[in-house]
Amino acid sequence: MAASRACRNAVRISAVEDVKMDGWLLFSHSVLQKELGFRPDQIDYLFAFPGGKVFEVIFTTFALFEQCLKRFKERNDSAPLKVFSINALTQPQKRWVNVSMFNEYVQNADIITWLNQFCIFSHGARVRDADGVKTGYFKAFVSLKRDLATEELRN
Repeated sequence: MAASRACRNAVRISAVEDVKMDGWLLFSHSVLQKELGFRPDQIDYLFAFPGGKVFEVIFTTFALFEQCLKRFKERNDSAPLKVFSINALTQPQKRWVNVSMFNEYVQNADIITWLNQFCIFSHGARVRDADGVKTGYFKAFVSLKRDLATEELRN
């Protein structure tokens, strides 16, 4: 699959024991729909790797992606799921953001303070064009904060 930065709402489910699923349709029916309770319209893509032991699932929304991880963890002891492991391929809580500042007097520290209200600032810099002229943009790498009450990402 493409680099992990390009994955959206994706999980990889792999067989940890010597179990082989004959095709993605059987995997979809027995694991995704029956055990995890997802409908086909909630799944955007389902990739089956050769060998029938590794599957990648891309969900239509981030909420369904998180729901899959939660359900898998809760139902990990059930017969069909205990032979599989799950890995999240999406890291939606870390992302690049561009802040537009059309006032040349705004300092980097002020932008960082403003960003820290909504996310956790990691690093960033003012953006310049090909000639080295400031563009009014500040590009920052941030981690989204989770809502303390619901444990969901704020975005």
